[in-house]
Amino acid sequence: MSDMSSISSLDNPIEQVLSGRRHAVDVDAIEQELEELWRNVALAQQNGDHEPGMAISRACTVNLITYVGDPNRANFVQGVLQEFIGIKPSRAIVIINEQNTNERNTPDGAPENLLENSPENLSRGPRSWISAHCRRPGQGWPYVCCEMITISSQPRDLPELHSSVVSLLATDVPVCLWWCAPLPEDPGLTHLFNRLARACDVVIFNTQQLRNPLQDLRTLYTTYVQGAHRYVLRELTWLALHGWRELVARPFDDAHHLSLLANVDGVIVRYVADPNSTQRLEPPVAPVLLVGWLAERLDWEVARELRVSPHGIGTCTFKSASHDVVSVELLPGALPGSEPGTIIGVELTARDGSSSSSAGRIRFDRLGDGSWVRSQVRVHGEVSLERTAQFAEMDFSELLAQGASFGGQDAVFLRVLGKIQALLA
Repeated sequence: MSDMSSISSLDNPIEQVLSGRRHAVDVDAIEQELEELWRNVALAQQNGDHEPGMAISRACTVNLITYVGDPNRANFVQGVLQEFIGIKPSRAIVIINEQNTNERNTPDGAPENLLENSPENLSRGPRSWISAHCRRPGQGWPYVCCEMITISSQPRDLPELHSSVVSLLATDVPVCLWWCAPLPEDPGLTHLFNRLARACDVVIFNTQQLRNPLQDLRTLYTTYVQGAHRYVLRELTWLALHGWRELVARPFDDAHHLSLLANVDGVIVRYVADPNSTQRLEPPVAPVLLVGWLAERLDWEVARELRVSPHGIGTCTFKSASHDVVSVELLPGALPGSEPGTIIGVELTARDGSSSSSAGRIRFDRLGDGSWVRSQVRVHGEVSLERTAQFAEMDFSELLAQGASFGGQDAVFLRVLGKIQALLA
């Protein structure tokens, strides 16, 4: 088994599992080493080689394959996956593209020098580690433990890794792929993606990690629709918009406000601008997705495509059943501590179709540090609704867990992408 030490040499397998320490193993012996580890844990528990109350249970409800295109993001991804495993017990398989770097980054972040970059070291091929991550649901409960497999590889070896990865999948549970990288352009990476996706029930992207987010989102949609893929397509920015979609829809549960929907003639979406960019060729994905959702839900047709000024102000127009022009503005702003692209306010204005008089206005503004939102509805100049409520957003691991939930394709999401196709034409 090459120069890797066997898992059977560990003095205390229970300590190894509960510590979460990574153990280097040969790529071709990963499954064998995992089975050896759990066999040793079971024997140790039978022999009472552990402290009282340290019972261990192995669990897996989903396979999550994660491809990391940038080795500098490996530590972030593995931190997210540790939290993800606590939400959704899984077998996590991480593939790291080393991108011909002069230093091979180990999963714990300590760079492993390649000893003068000798040909012998550079030709080692993929390396791998296994580890367990355990959580205790409550006092007196056994530890629930899941597995993380990490494979780090030079680009030349990546195209053929799919067979090794597929052979490691736990049986009888769904399979998800989180492609934590831009859309593949290299033939080898395209081959890897296609072969992995073929084995998956769900494929997850985070649009903000794409090279040209809005244009690449269109490409993703076209590729998915034309390819008639069997997997479910999930996008984390769309999932993160759930809170805003619910917030904007909530006032219309009141029949008194419902008539405003048909008469909406203006939309303003405010978002956090990127402070490191003086010019934006396109606005972030989140506000465009929100506009696309409004257009899909209210059956608007694109009248003028999205245009963006050098200052990041986006404008476009739609046509509705009541108005020939529904104007939309995407305005950059600021919210301390928030990521670029975060939505900080939404405003809808409505005008009676038969006159120029205002029918109403619905406005939502994030307050303070963004953890509160003020909602206000005015109908014919009178305040009909005003409330301030907490606004909680899911963290990344929660979004990923929602994305990895098994279920049918989100038809609304695909229709929204269709609207965006026309909006960016």
